[in-house]
Parts: sequence; C-alpha cells; structure tokens
Amino acid sequence: MSKSRKHFFKCGDKSNPCAIKNKKALEKFRDKVNNGKSFKDWHFVQTKDIDLQNAEWTPIGISGSDKYFEGTYDGNGHVIKNLNVSSAHAGFFGVLSGTVKNLGIESGTIAGDYAGSIAGRSGGENAALINCYNKAAVTGKFRAGGIADDFGKGTIINCANEGTVTAPVTGEIVSYNAADIIAAHSESSGLPNTFDGNYTEFNSAEKKITDKLNDGLFHLISQKVIDRSAVKKWR
Repeated sequence: MSKSRKHFFKCGDKSNPCAIKNKKALEKFRDKVNNGKSFKDWHFVQTKDIDLQNAEWTPIGISGSDKYFEGTYDGNGHVIKNLNVSSAHAGFFGVLSGTVKNLGIESGTIAGDYAGSIAGRSGGENAALINCYNKAAVTGKFRAGGIADDFGKGTIINCANEGTVTAPVTGEIVSYNAADIIAAHSESSGLPNTFDGNYTEFNSAEKKITDKLNDGLFHLISQKVIDRSAVKKWR
C-alpha cells in the first residue's frame, strides 16, 4: 500500500479495498471522482445494498472532461435500488474508464439524451462491466442501452438486462459502438438461466461477440467459445 493511501484512507489496495457501505459514502466517492480524483488502480467494495430513495442521482464521471473513475468498483453481489438519473449522459456512472463488477441496478428510472444503466459511456480501453445486471427503466432522447450506451472502448462480460429500454436507437445491452461483449443476455432471453444456484453456467460455454452498429441494429460478427463461463447468483 502506498504511503498516501495508508495515511489518508487506510484502504484502496486489492487486499484491503475501501468500503462503500451506505448512500453517504457512495455520494462522497462520487463527489471525489467528479472533482478530479480518478482513483487509478484503487479498489472499492460495496458492502450492503444501497437505496438511493429516488433522489436525483448525479452520475459518477463527467462526460466531456477527464474526470472519471479509473479504479475497480466491486458491488460484491449487492444492488443499487431506486436509481433516478436525468442528465445528458445518464447512468450510475456517467463515464467509466475503470472496472465495475458484481453489481445490480434493482430499480429506478434512468433518462437522458444518451442513457445506460451501469454506465453512460466508456472513457477508455480499460473500461469493463463484469457480472452486472439491470432491472431499471432506461430512456434516451437519442439512444439508450440496457447496460451502457456508448461502449466503443472496453469490455462487457456476463451482463444481463431485464429493464425496459426506450429510445430512437436502442440496444438491450449497449446501444452504440460496442467493443467486446461476452455472454450477454437481454430481457428477451431473461437473466442467465434465472440465476438458480450459486453459480449458473451458460451452457458450459462463453460466447464472445463483437458487434457493429448497423442502422440501430446489432449483428453477430464473430463468436469464440470458452469453456465454463459462470455468473454469480444475486439473491
């Protein structure tokens, strides 16, 4: 652990992540990112379900700036409830250049010009959404994706959407510029195998899909099978 982390935070390494245990801690984390603290290579873990109580949520990371998260946020199998977002690039994270994993958006309304539940857009090739799901309603004036809007850089792995997605251009997982999407599931097929069991296999295979935008529709370009992909049951 670096001296600065130990002195000021006493956390942040992978073996000792900083805990996000309630709405107040989450807001403090968000405000630090939006004020220019990238937390590059830092680790955070959500230790409880957090209810945002339908208060207006300002996304983590500011579009059109260099103020976005570059660490790892581990939801640890917990959820965000009653997420209410109304902004140009709407999402729990507005812009993401780090990793968000093991997190569910359980309920809420996410609306903007461009909208996604977990992230509005990626801010670099290191951006990753892993083992996440959404059940909130996502609405975009121009585009909306169930998990993310513009994720042209980065990777989405084992993510699922059950929320309604409404916009002129939509995608159940992403709506524009998808990078690598691995074992993603949409409302049409339900959450992967209904998450029955601690770990549920995707038919003992992981399907790697590279998509391209084509008049608002995504089409399978290539597929690679890797044995024993799994996704964590939430509850």
